[in-house]
Amino acid sequence: MISTRTLRPTSDTTLSMLISAPAKPVAVVVVLPAMGVAANYYKDFTAQLSGHDIAAIVVDLRGQGDSVPKSSRSANWVHADLVDVDLPAALELGGQEFAGLPIFLVGHSFGGHLALQRAARAPEGLTGVVLIASGSVWYRTYDGLIRTRNLVFGQWFGLIARTLGYFPGDRLGFGGRQAAGVMTTWARQVRSGIMTDDGIATGNGVFGFALPLLTVRIERDDLATEAGVRSLAEAAPDAPHTDWIYTSAEAGGRLDHFRWTKHSGPLAARLRSWMNTIVPGIESAPGTTLSERNS
Repeated sequence: MISTRTLRPTSDTTLSMLISAPAKPVAVVVVLPAMGVAANYYKDFTAQLSGHDIAAIVVDLRGQGDSVPKSSRSANWVHADLVDVDLPAALELGGQEFAGLPIFLVGHSFGGHLALQRAARAPEGLTGVVLIASGSVWYRTYDGLIRTRNLVFGQWFGLIARTLGYFPGDRLGFGGRQAAGVMTTWARQVRSGIMTDDGIATGNGVFGFALPLLTVRIERDDLATEAGVRSLAEAAPDAPHTDWIYTSAEAGGRLDHFRWTKHSGPLAARLRSWMNTIVPGIESAPGTTLSERNS
C-alpha cells in the first residue's frame, strides 16, 4: 500500500513523504533522494522493497518534489537544516508508523551525504546506513579531463548560487533548483572534500559512528566513482563496512546513476539478505499487519 503524508518540521517548511507499507513489514527504510530528484521517482524501488517485507518512507527533501518552500533568495537553508531539523521529523514518523521495527537510512547520491551526517550526529534509533550510488564529489576522486571539468563547473555552480541567492539547476540541467547554502557547501566539497557546513572533511575518519554501513556502487555510474564511494566509506572507519557493485547483468536492465531504481528487484532482495545479517531474528520475523500496527 502506498500513501503520502506531510510534515511541518518548522512553521514555514512542509515536507512531503511517500510511504510504502507491505502487509507485514520486518524493517523500515527512510530513503533520502538524490539532489533534484522527487520522492515519486523511487516508487519502483519501494515496490521491490515491499515485495521483501521492507517498508519505506521516501522524503521529498526541503524544496524538492512537493515539499515547500522552493529555494529562492528569500528562502535559503544549509545542510544542518536538512540533517538536524528535517530528518529527525522523518525518522520520528518512521518510528510512529512502524513502531518497534529496525530503521535504516538509505541515501541515494546527495542523500547519502545527508545519511552519513545524520548517523554521525545521532546514531541512536538507527540500525544501519545504506549508500546507493553515493560518493564524494571531491574533484580528486575523478580522473583525466572529468576531474578538471568537475572542478570548473562545480565552482561555477557555486558562484551562480551565491550571486542569485539560489541555484537554478532546473534550468541548467543539473541538480534541480537548490538553496544557495546547500549548493555553496556542495561546491566547497568539489574543491576540497569538505562536505558539511561545519567544515567536516571526508576521507579522514570524521564520522564516528559504528552502525553497519553498506555501500552500493552502480555499474556505468560516472557520477559516484569507485574512488568517491571509497572516500565516503573511509570517513566512517568504525562502521562495519560492506561494499557491493550492482551490475546490469544482475539487474536485468541497463543501469546508471539514476536508472538503477527502474531495475531494482535483485538489489532489494540483496538488501533484505544484508538486513538478515544485521538484525537477529529478522530473517524469520513475521512482522505485523497494518491493522495490528494501527490498533
